[in-house]
Amino acid sequence: MDAALFAVAQSQDGLFTTAQAHAAGLTDAGLAGLKKQRTVSSVARSVYALSDAVPTDPTDLHRMRLAASLLIYPDARPCGVSLLTTVGVDVWGAALDRVDLVRPVTSEVLTQLCRIRSPHLGVRPWLDAPLPVPVGSDGSVGPSAPDPDVARVVAAAVVQTALDHGALPGIVSADDALQDRRTTMEAIVEAASTVRHWPAAGRVRTMLALMDGRSQSVGESRLRVMLTIAGLHLIPQFPIRDEGADDPFAFADLLVDGTNLLLEFDGRIKYGGPDALWREKKREDRIRRCGYRVDRVTWADLERPKVLLPRIRHEVQMSQTRPSIARSDTASGA
Repeated sequence: MDAALFAVAQSQDGLFTTAQAHAAGLTDAGLAGLKKQRTVSSVARSVYALSDAVPTDPTDLHRMRLAASLLIYPDARPCGVSLLTTVGVDVWGAALDRVDLVRPVTSEVLTQLCRIRSPHLGVRPWLDAPLPVPVGSDGSVGPSAPDPDVARVVAAAVVQTALDHGALPGIVSADDALQDRRTTMEAIVEAASTVRHWPAAGRVRTMLALMDGRSQSVGESRLRVMLTIAGLHLIPQFPIRDEGADDPFAFADLLVDGTNLLLEFDGRIKYGGPDALWREKKREDRIRRCGYRVDRVTWADLERPKVLLPRIRHEVQMSQTRPSIARSDTASGA
C-alpha cells in the first residue's frame, strides 16, 4: 500500500476515500487487489478502512461508520444515537447499523450507511452548535454545571434517541448523560417540548417520567425502569449509615421504598479482582448488620424477567415494612 495513502488513513481513524486513493495513484483495480489481500475493507461506498483498524465492538464500529460518513459529507454533523456514541454517553437497545446525520437538506435521505435529516432546533443540533467533548478516559465527568449550549445538544440527541428507538433506550442514555453532567433535566424537558405533538411523542413522555440521573449504569437503569413499571417505588443510590452515624458508609443501587429491601445490580466489572470482591463482601455484611435485606441482580437476571419479577416480589413480601421515603429532588443527577 502506498505510504502516503497509509499516512492519510492513519490520520483519519484508519479510513480513506476512493478519491484519496486515486490521488495517491491507486487505481480501482489496485483497490480491488488490496481488498482481496484483506489489507483494506469497504466501510461504505467510496470509503475504505485499513483492515487492522476495523473494530469488532458494535459501538466502536458505529463510530467508524460515522467517521466514514463525515468524509463523504463534510458539511454534516452527528445527531441522535450517533452523537451520543461520540461523546461517551451510554447507548443501549438502539440499532447501530445506520449513522444519524444532520445536514442542510429539505427532506430526509436514507442510504445504506446513514440517515440524513434536516436541522431541527429541538432534536437535531443546529449546524454551528458546539459539539461536546467525550467524558474523560480516566472516568472523569463533566463540570458541575454543563455549558448551556452543550447541554442542549446532548439533550436533543437523547430525545431523538427516544423517538427513534423507544423510551427505554432514551432513558438509559438520559440517565447516563445526567449522571455525568453532560446535560440537565431542564434541557431535556425543553427539547422534548418541541416534539410533544409528533407521532412518537409518547416514547418521550415515558422517558421524561422515568429518567433519573442517580442511576450509575445501564443495568441499574434497566432494572429500575422494569420494576417501576411493575409497580414498585424505588429510591436510587440510597445512603446506608451505621446506627447513630451522620455520614453514610455506602450507597445501595436501589431501595424498595417502604421496606428494608435493597437491590444491587451486580455487573461484576466494578469489582476488579479478588481483593475487590472481598471488600464488596465485607461491605454487604455491614449493610446487612444495619437491618437490610440485599438481593443482587445480574445481567442474566435482566434477560429473564419471568423469573426475576416473581423473585423480587417474594423478597418484598419477606422484607420488613418501613416508613415510605418521599422522592428527593436529586433525580436530575445534580
